[in-house]
Amino acid sequence: MTRTLFLMGLFFSSSTFATKACPTLKVEQGIGIVSAQCPIGEGLWSKKPSPQGGAFWVQCGILDNLPSVAFRQSIEKHIANNADWVLKPEEKGFRCLLGPYQAFNDAVAIRDKIRQEPVTSDAFIRQIDYPEKSSSQSTKAQPSTKKPKQTLSKGATVRKLDSVVGLWTPKPKSDDARYSIHQRDWWRATYLDAKKACTQSGKRLASESAIRRAVSRQGAREQFPATIPYWLSSGNVYDIKLDMAFVAISDTLTLNVLCE
Repeated sequence: MTRTLFLMGLFFSSSTFATKACPTLKVEQGIGIVSAQCPIGEGLWSKKPSPQGGAFWVQCGILDNLPSVAFRQSIEKHIANNADWVLKPEEKGFRCLLGPYQAFNDAVAIRDKIRQEPVTSDAFIRQIDYPEKSSSQSTKAQPSTKKPKQTLSKGATVRKLDSVVGLWTPKPKSDDARYSIHQRDWWRATYLDAKKACTQSGKRLASESAIRRAVSRQGAREQFPATIPYWLSSGNVYDIKLDMAFVAISDTLTLNVLCE
């Protein structure tokens, strides 16, 4: 009985934020299921954390169902206790989250640990209440730093393309934002840079229907990273895991790029 009470106290000793703004509704397999309205903030990816923002989540994936034993083991070996792990209900399945962490360095440490596991190699950090003005400031700075590189030699700006199930993804250059998965480097770009890269290659940004057709092919889903969404020709973004297109909060997000 004493041990049971101790474990319950350990689980529910999460931060004030987690209990008030993100309450645990129930517990499944020892993991807290939080409200679908739980604020999880914005993915940082290549952006720096804002001192005006709030705490940090580490997103560890989108799951179709409750985590399997293998998935649980890959997470639990890297966290002190399950109080740091919650599942947020989504339209299809659950969003896996660790935190929230008050210090960015703590979130980085956990993210780097779980990235060692194949099932969570795409883990990334989100910041709650990331201020829009920080995004707009970085937006103003980005064109002034990127445009000179592209105008030095117009002939050199055409990117090589990798074929991916009937579509093409522009290859990253040396100083581009990127990540590697399935033995392929994926370039993450703003909407304007993504559109320009496809146009210069004689193609256009892929449409929602084109991506859906490609992903629906037998055995094709594994070829497409599912953690970071994709830019669409319409300017919206498409999330493969959720199978849903939605309006981008900013055209300066750095997302995956596919051309058709």
